Amino acid sequence: MEDDSRKFSVWFAKIQVGFSKNHKRNKKRMVFRWNVVWVCCVVFLAGILMYSWPVHAQEAVPQSVTIDPKIEKEILWVGDEVELPVTVSPKEAADTKLNWEVSDPQVFEVVKRDDQTILIVKKMGKATITVKAGEVSASVELWAWDLVLPLSLVAVAVVIGIFVVVIAMDENKKRVSQTKDLEQK
Repeated sequence: MEDDSRKFSVWFAKIQVGFSKNHKRNKKRMVFRWNVVWVCCVVFLAGILMYSWPVHAQEAVPQSVTIDPKIEKEILWVGDEVELPVTVSPKEAADTKLNWEVSDPQVFEVVKRDDQTILIVKKMGKATITVKAGEVSASVELWAWDLVLPLSLVAVAVVIGIFVVVIAMDENKKRVSQTKDLEQK
């Protein structure tokens, strides 16, 4: 029986040693598994943050700026206030601040009202309007007319017309009188 008890104790000791070896091995495996889980969680959260974080791409710069060409065809009178529609491309451009220059500020003035750019016609003349957005620009040459000039021209034309009619009537009277004189003779 002593032999059996010795066998049992050896067997039990082997189990304990094996268990402790397996336990250490299992403990290492568990630590490794938990480390893998933590790494996966960190990578997952980093992916979510990177996906949801605002991406700061290279800021777009204005490539072109255009003034609506319809403005060139309009007749601008002194006292008019006309909207100056401008387009900056691309629309996502970061620097869309517009800088205006007028070659003759006595003729035109550019002002900002609310979200509109307004061109004010101050006196008769010609000026070049230039708009710059970043490094690009556009220009348009405009004429301003004064209502006094056309009215003056109309008045002069009326006076000349009346004068011509009076002269024509006078000539006609002379012809009629000459015809009557010839008939009487």
